[in-house]
Amino acid sequence: MENFQTKIRELIYQESFIIYKKCLKLTLKTDNILEIKFNNKLANQLLDQKFIDNLSNKICIILNRKNNLNINKIINYHFKNVKIKNIEGKYRIESQKDNYDELVNPIKWDVLKKFYGFIELDKLENNIFNVLHFNEFIYYHVKYKNKFSQPLGYLILVIFIFYLVDN
Repeated sequence: MENFQTKIRELIYQESFIIYKKCLKLTLKTDNILEIKFNNKLANQLLDQKFIDNLSNKICIILNRKNNLNINKIINYHFKNVKIKNIEGKYRIESQKDNYDELVNPIKWDVLKKFYGFIELDKLENNIFNVLHFNEFIYYHVKYKNKFSQPLGYLILVIFIFYLVDN
């Protein structure tokens, strides 16, 4: 079986990263002060029904399913309850003009981690994977129930007989 979990995880993070890039604004002011502004109102607006439907459709494509309402409901419920707080800051950067990228990238990374923390992607992943594992269990149980039901029935009957003999 293909490892769908890593593909789904990458997809969720990629789609969220697109929102992050649209909302982040870096401004280098005079006196070497880097000002970070993250538009949380825009981010909350971008996490709309269209984003939810696109994400759930892409996950269904990865899973090779036409429609999975459970995944759509989980994603919808998760993002309806997410509120992104304001992420802003000012940093003094004292460096040569060539080294700004080396100093700015760790700051961008910290803002990205805060953004991912606000939208709780780990919680979303766990909810999706739990539903998928349960659906997978039901699928294999229904598919192979005739193979396992007869020996399992005999096993339960033998255990019940031992229980009766013991008491």
